[in-house]
Amino acid sequence: QCARCKGPDLSRKIRCPRCGVDGSCLPTYGEDPNWDTGMITPQMLPDAEHWHCCSCSANCPSAEMPLQEESELARLVPGAMMQGRSEEPGSSCREATRFEQLRARAAASVGTGHWTHTLAGFAFLQRSLVQLKSDPVILHTEAEFQ
Repeated sequence: QCARCKGPDLSRKIRCPRCGVDGSCLPTYGEDPNWDTGMITPQMLPDAEHWHCCSCSANCPSAEMPLQEESELARLVPGAMMQGRSEEPGSSCREATRFEQLRARAAASVGTGHWTHTLAGFAFLQRSLVQLKSDPVILHTEAEFQ
C-alpha cells in the first residue's frame, strides 16, 4: 500500500460530536483485509467503525457521525459539477448559488474540513469567475468568497 492509504484520511475531517471542534474527527479504519481478487470495488471497502477527535481525544462510534449527510453530499456535489455549465443567460449565477448552498450545507453538517465543503467551494468560485466574465453585476459578498 502507498503512504496515502496507510496515513490518516484527511479528506474526511468531520466536526466532533462531543467537543464541537470543526474538522477534528478523523476516521479510524480497521486492519486491511486480505484481498483474494485483483479488482477492489468501493462496496468491498469497509468504512471506519470509530472516529478519533484530535482535539478532545474522544473515540466516537460511526453511529454518532453524520455519515448519511456525508454520503448525500458525496453524491450531490460531484453530481452538480458533472451536469456541466449551461449557456443560457443567468445560469452561472444560479449555478454559483447552488454550490454556495451545498457548501453551506456541508459546513453545517460535516464541517469545513471535509472534502465536500472544499469541492463545493471550488465549484462556487469557478461559477463566480464565469459570472465576472459575462455578467455586469454579481450579487455576492466578500465573505462568500472566503
